[in-house]
Amino acid sequence: MKALNRVGIFFLLIGGGLVTLFILSDMADAPDFNLLFMGAICLLGGLFLRIANPPPKAPPSGRFSMFQRAKRKKKDGEN
Repeated sequence: MKALNRVGIFFLLIGGGLVTLFILSDMADAPDFNLLFMGAICLLGGLFLRIANPPPKAPPSGRFSMFQRAKRKKKDGEN
């Protein structure tokens, strides 16, 4: 996993926590809009980092290779 991808996940978690704190402060009738704005900025930054640096594809595990070979043989036999 790339470092920027992990930083993106970190910002998504922090942003979600800040938005949650804003919701809780709003329920307590003392809304702190700084929490909402900082949470939104962190969420957008984290989302940007996740989209710009996707995690690498995992190599195929080969769990169902026997079925895939049988399917290929059956398909080759039909043609």
